[in-house]
Amino acid sequence: MRADYSLNVCLESAILYKPRYFWTFRTFGSIYQTNVARETQMQTTFQRLGAPLGPPSVQTFSRDADRERLSATALKAYKRITQAWVLSPADAAGLLDVTVRTWNRYEGRQSVALRQDQLTRISALAGIYKGLNLLLSSPLANEWPTRENDGFLYRGHTPVHAMLEGGIPKMLDVRRHIDGARGGL
Repeated sequence: MRADYSLNVCLESAILYKPRYFWTFRTFGSIYQTNVARETQMQTTFQRLGAPLGPPSVQTFSRDADRERLSATALKAYKRITQAWVLSPADAAGLLDVTVRTWNRYEGRQSVALRQDQLTRISALAGIYKGLNLLLSSPLANEWPTRENDGFLYRGHTPVHAMLEGGIPKMLDVRRHIDGARGGL
């Protein structure tokens, strides 16, 4: 009986003298109860509307429908990047891994179904473009890819030249380098 009494005194003193622990637990409990209530409410709403329960389908570059839907926008963005960086048609075609003749055909058309690796390349280059414009002023951000660089990734060549030689892995390395310079990985 004495042990039970001392346990109650300890618990009371913990609540009386250290209320933040009590309130932390209570707040977490109420947040949990609120989230469970919201989730239950959303599930009943979805069931009423006839929407499927479960996670939405994930967008990938491997499905034909996703590639067809994304290709026009990706190609339009890539054309703008090549214009901003003042790339030659050979460099623009090389970064996309197509021939110059195919690149010239792409420039004239709005709708082209790009391959999975081409969408990956454009995604990496768009990330590089965005990171450079967040990191540097506009004129320097657009000149940086075509300037010689003594960094470890580039070894005295331009970043565009390094990406042409290294393909997708080098593009992703350059993107990580830019994101790291910005302070986020």
